[in-house]
Amino acid sequence: MNHKRKLVSLILFALLTSLTSIETGLAKPKKKKEALSGTPVMWERPNDIASRDLYLDLSRPSPL
Repeated sequence: MNHKRKLVSLILFALLTSLTSIETGLAKPKKKKEALSGTPVMWERPNDIASRDLYLDLSRPSPL
């Protein structure tokens, strides 16, 4: 009898936890994201590569 009670308890627990995860539709609807405008750019060609410091970036002073 004790095994049957544990089994029923386990089934009820599994059923209740699965029902709570179902979306009821009562939640606030998500706002739609605005469509981005403009042209997407992944890379731009550097204009004056000779004047750029390719060894160090701009945040550190030059060792010279």
